[in-house]
Amino acid sequence: MVHHDIWDLDNNAAPQLTTIQHNGRQVDVVAVASKTGYLYVFDRVSGEPIWPIEERAVPQGTQVPGEKLSPTQPFPTNPPPFSRQSFTADDSNPYILTPKEREEFRQRVARARNDGPFTPIGFDEVVHMPGNQGGSNWGSTASNPADGRVYVIGFNVPTLIRLLKAGEVRPARGGAPAEVVREGYPVTDGFGLFPTIIAPPYTTLTAYDLNTGTIAWQKGLGDDLRLVKHGVTGTGSAATVKGGMVVTGAGLVFATAADRKVHVYDSANGAELATLPLGGPTSGQPSMYEHGGRQYLLVTASGTQPTGPGAISAPHTGPTGIVAYALPAGTTTARSDR
Repeated sequence: MVHHDIWDLDNNAAPQLTTIQHNGRQVDVVAVASKTGYLYVFDRVSGEPIWPIEERAVPQGTQVPGEKLSPTQPFPTNPPPFSRQSFTADDSNPYILTPKEREEFRQRVARARNDGPFTPIGFDEVVHMPGNQGGSNWGSTASNPADGRVYVIGFNVPTLIRLLKAGEVRPARGGAPAEVVREGYPVTDGFGLFPTIIAPPYTTLTAYDLNTGTIAWQKGLGDDLRLVKHGVTGTGSAATVKGGMVVTGAGLVFATAADRKVHVYDSANGAELATLPLGGPTSGQPSMYEHGGRQYLLVTASGTQPTGPGAISAPHTGPTGIVAYALPAGTTTARSDR
C-alpha cells in the first residue's frame, strides 16, 4: 500500500474476505490491515476501493544522497485507523521510569524531526509512528463473513529511528544464514529495545463494522505486568506478539496477547468474558475444530519471548506446547474463520 517504502511498512497481516451491505447491495470485499495502522477495503471482484483512498502530500526532504521520496502516500478516508497516527512529547508514558528519565525522553522526542506519518528517515533522529513494529503484524486479523465484521490486533509502538553510515562493505562469509545476519546487524551502545515511551494503550483489539465503515468497539488487549502491580489494567500488553486470533460464528473472539493469555470477548460489544493462562508466548494462529459435537480451541504456546521490555516477563502459570481448550458443553457450534 505504501509507495517507495523506506519505513518497513509492509502488509504483514492476512487479507480477510467478508460480505457487507454497501449502498443498498451486498458486496464481497477483501480487507487488508497494514503497519500504517489503516484497514484498506476493496471490492474483491472489481478491485475498486469501497471508500475513496486519497493520495495526500507527505513530508519531504531526505538526508540520503540519491534518495527519491514519493511525494504522496495513500490514505483511506474510511474506516478510521486502528493505531494512533501521531506521537509527541505530550504523549509520553506517565507510568514508566523516574521523573528525571521521563523528562529526558520528553526532550529527546521534542528534539527529533516529527512531521507526522511518513516523515523521512535520515541521519538525525526521527519520530516514526505507528512505527515499524506498530500497526498490524502477523496474525493480526480475523473476520466473520456472516456479519461483515473484521477484527484487528493493533500496536502503538513509536520508534525513535535514524540511519547509520555503513562501514566498508565486505563479501558475506559462507555458512548458516544466521551468521550472515549477525555480520549485517551490529549492535552498538545506545540502540535497542527501550521502555514503552508512549502512554497506553499499547496493544488494542479493534472491531470494525464494514457495513457502516465504523469502529464498533476497541479494547486494550492484554495488560502491562508492571502496571498491574499498581492496580492499572486495560493498557494492552507492552510487547508486540505475532500470535493472532480466531472468531466464531457464535459470537466469540479468542485473541492472544504478549501477557501469555488468551482473551475471550463478546464480538457484539467487546465485553471480556474470560482469560485463559498459557505457559509461554503464542506462536502462529489459533484454530478451532469440532469433535464429538464439542467445539475446541487450539493454541501453540512455546518459547521465551518476553512480555515487555527489559527483564519484564510473565510468570509461567499455564500449559505450554500445543494447548487445546474445550468450549463449555452446550455452546453453539458454528463455523469459525481466521
